[in-house]
Amino acid sequence: MLEDIQEVSQDVLADVIKDLHAIEDLHISLSRTVVLQHHHIDSFVESLRTTLEINARFSISLRRLHFYTNAERTRTFIALKVDNMHYDKVHKLMEKVDVVMTEYRLQRFYEEPSFHISFLWCLGDKVSVLNEYLDTLESAINVVLGESNAFSLFVKEINCKSGNKEFIFKLK
Repeated sequence: MLEDIQEVSQDVLADVIKDLHAIEDLHISLSRTVVLQHHHIDSFVESLRTTLEINARFSISLRRLHFYTNAERTRTFIALKVDNMHYDKVHKLMEKVDVVMTEYRLQRFYEEPSFHISFLWCLGDKVSVLNEYLDTLESAINVVLGESNAFSLFVKEINCKSGNKEFIFKLK
């Protein structure tokens, strides 16, 4: 379904933003990207595994469209935000990741996180342009979503990437 949302969004915005790119690695971030010393990777991963694998699987819904830029404002992202009803579930996982980050003296996640899945990106800061098309884009996406006006998914694992390695923590 996210592929359909990507496609309909690209169609709606085709005349406004020429170089919209689909994001292939769809995810909800629970931490910032950090540099981890090589000799800490194994113990860091084990700490995350111990902390995360005791958590139960859960469902979430993504509902509201939102536009983000990276810190340098060189890229804009189009995303669906985690529904307020499910925010606490994701926030609790983030807090557990933050504990591990603190143990390794790494930067914690944002004070007021906005959990979302970015599904398209483009170069530059295009937020003001996109805001002009927010209602049109939301209407087109809602047609794809159907009556619920939400995209639901079942969270059964947490992934951690370190260099070219990916570690998967299965929730119970």
